[in-house]
Amino acid sequence: MRNVLVLVTSDPALAREMAPALGAEGFAVEVRSDPGAGGLPGPCPVVVLDLDVLLPRWAALEAVRSGPAGPKAVVAALASHRDPTQDLVRAFHAGLDDYVLKPVEPRVLAARLQALVRLRGRARPASASALRTQDGRLRLDGAAHRCWLGDRGGGREVPLTPKEFEVLAYLLSRRNRLVTRDELLGGLWTGTALEENTRTLVQHVLHLRRKLGNVGGRLETVRGLGYRFRDR
Repeated sequence: MRNVLVLVTSDPALAREMAPALGAEGFAVEVRSDPGAGGLPGPCPVVVLDLDVLLPRWAALEAVRSGPAGPKAVVAALASHRDPTQDLVRAFHAGLDDYVLKPVEPRVLAARLQALVRLRGRARPASASALRTQDGRLRLDGAAHRCWLGDRGGGREVPLTPKEFEVLAYLLSRRNRLVTRDELLGGLWTGTALEENTRTLVQHVLHLRRKLGNVGGRLETVRGLGYRFRDR
């Protein structure tokens, strides 16, 4: 079964160039001008945002991630000029998976997107099942991308961004073990835009600690190496 790729653009030249080429690389391509129209099809939809024609520039990312299939989607952005670093960091923190500068060969773009889909598939076993701490104070539902603090059957739901959820699920599924920064970046990102991804990872961990309250203290930094979720 081919992955559905939604190309969000109102530029007919880009659509004519990219849609057939990406289709030839194995994607079922849909071209839309509105990222929220009709929802996202498929178990792991791929969305490519043409930032050059989307205004406000990053609003489409929020529209995609807030939809029913948004947490499971792979989202990449195309741009003809590099955005300011602070804007990129915010975008990666909000759930952007890749950022590609134009011009780009369609085969190269397809290869990057396929790598993202593979990475998402490898990360899914860690977050697809129910995860919980030994004392039950933290519970994750990977299928629904939901998080709760408190005992089973009760507690408070904690709103997490898609990437925050993935980072937490990755660490909790490897509890009490050092997870290096490189392992986290390689497991949850493509390795592109390394500087922005590294900064974003640090921000995710800080936000998780704040959102998780006392449980957040179990998310330990191993200086110079990575992170560990302590569950003993």
